Amino acid sequence: MAREVIPRDHLAHGEWPAGDLAADAPPGAHLGQVLAKNLAAAMAQRGLVL
Repeated sequence: MAREVIPRDHLAHGEWPAGDLAADAPPGAHLGQVLAKNLAAAMAQRGLVL
């Protein structure tokens, strides 16, 4: 069974999603960070905030 990857749990420095991931973060964490950054940018462009 695959392990669940929670990308923000692999932050080394900073805040999610702009922070730096740990050097040993799994590929899924990197993909999740890219997705979160893209979503945040799209939401900001449209004036949507959380």
